[in-house]
Amino acid sequence: MDLKLPKKRLLKRDAPILKRLASFIFDLLIINIIIISPFQKVFPITTNSSLTEMIAQIQQLVGTNIYISLFFISILILAYFTVFQLKLAQTPGMMLLKLKVEGKLTIAKTILRNIFVIPFFPFFILWIVEPIHLLIRGHRFLEEVTKTKTIEEIKY
Repeated sequence: MDLKLPKKRLLKRDAPILKRLASFIFDLLIINIIIISPFQKVFPITTNSSLTEMIAQIQQLVGTNIYISLFFISILILAYFTVFQLKLAQTPGMMLLKLKVEGKLTIAKTILRNIFVIPFFPFFILWIVEPIHLLIRGHRFLEEVTKTKTIEEIKY
C-alpha cells in the first residue's frame, strides 16, 4: 500500500537575532576549548592575585609573546568560521540551531564575511558596526557586502 502523502516542505527565512546570538555563543565556547585554551600557557596571569599584581603581569606580557599569540589565535578563529561556512555553509553552532549561510560562497567572500574576528585595527571597528547594523537592518554589514545571508530552515 503506497500512501501518496505530501512531501515535507522547507521554509527559509532570515535568521532571528536571538538564534544568531545563541549560535555565536556556542561557537565561542568551542573556540575557547579548542583554540584558546592551548595558548593559556603563553598568558600566565593568575586570577588569585591582587589587581596591582595582575596589572604588573600584563605589562610584562605586552612586550613578549602576546601580540604573536593573539595574531595566531585570530587566524585560527578566522579559519574555524571560514572552513565550516565554506565547506558546510554552517558552523557547529549554526548546525545546532538549524541556521545556514545562503548565497554563493567563495573563499574570499567567506573570509571577508568573518574578518570581524581579527582584534586588530581596523577590523575591531566591526565589533561595533556589525551588531548595530544587525539590529537596525536585520542582517550583518559584512553579509550585505558579500551578498550572503544567514537563514533559518524550518521543515514542516
